[in-house]
Amino acid sequence: MKRLHLFALAALCIVMLSPNQVTQLRAQENTTDFLQFGLDNAHKLSTLYLTPLGRSIGTNVNNGWYNTAQAHRTGRFDIRLSIPVTLIGESQRTFRFVESDFQEINLVHSNEYMANTLFGPKEPGPEVVFRGDRVNLPPGTGVSVFPVLPPALQLNIGLVYDTEFMFRFVPEMSIGDFSSQLFGFGIKHGIRQHIPGIALLPFDLSFIAGFSVFEAQYGLNYNPQNDPQINTDRQRLELTATAWNTSLVVSKKLSVVSFFAGIRYASSNVGFLMAGHYPVATQSSSADEIVRNPVDIKINGGEFGLNGGFRLKLGFMSLFADATLANYSSVNAGISLGFHN
Repeated sequence: MKRLHLFALAALCIVMLSPNQVTQLRAQENTTDFLQFGLDNAHKLSTLYLTPLGRSIGTNVNNGWYNTAQAHRTGRFDIRLSIPVTLIGESQRTFRFVESDFQEINLVHSNEYMANTLFGPKEPGPEVVFRGDRVNLPPGTGVSVFPVLPPALQLNIGLVYDTEFMFRFVPEMSIGDFSSQLFGFGIKHGIRQHIPGIALLPFDLSFIAGFSVFEAQYGLNYNPQNDPQINTDRQRLELTATAWNTSLVVSKKLSVVSFFAGIRYASSNVGFLMAGHYPVATQSSSADEIVRNPVDIKINGGEFGLNGGFRLKLGFMSLFADATLANYSSVNAGISLGFHN
């Protein structure tokens, strides 16, 4: 059977990964091409396989917006870099393969129905039969943490009425066939002033919201039969992620250390598109057909989480770290420079 590294969809996040993880992702030379099962099957399998990746990207992009509930005073500002890392749980490593959801794909062993997601173990998945041919569903990578590299540059500036504006940006970056960019904006507003009876209490309470867009693409070259109708120069994998979050955060400053905690709702919409023309197995014939943009996946998710952390102020510089407990839990750490409160 023909093979195409659908796993290369993960490489759309190549600039978001450490060098060791890049090597690990690109080493999956024997990943089964879901396109060999036909368009409908490919879409379903790709969605199941890549859902934890899409949710992890959304989690990371939503992270790192704040390190205190206290808004900058008017004119004060800081510039920060932070590295969010999603922690991959056991439930995100596998999915249940249900034969009735697919066309002409059957398990060889009915009791082996747990298939790998992209973050699953490196061993091959269960063996299936498609039109008389046996093949294993793809292995995972064994990745247990998923960081974002390089970090976004975020500017935070104090406005009036206990309000702070936040802007984050990563300019378009290219590494070989990979390119990516990110931008986002947010706002922090102190709400003690609006609640009678707590305005003078010794802590800060704020509403915080942020919105981000991450885009990336990766060039492909797939034409196993050297079909002259296929222009590999136009083949690419595209990722578009939009993410937004809202938080209610409380913090207390003790000398040079601020402790903060909050509840957050985070949502994301991540799309994977295999752009260009590709040979795809048909459902009615052994011959391939050439299909434009054969894989177009949308992975949506939203969840509540509990967040907590600290900030250590060292004059012009501050160090901070936090963790979020949710279905897709995460940690975050960074450094900031500026005129903090």
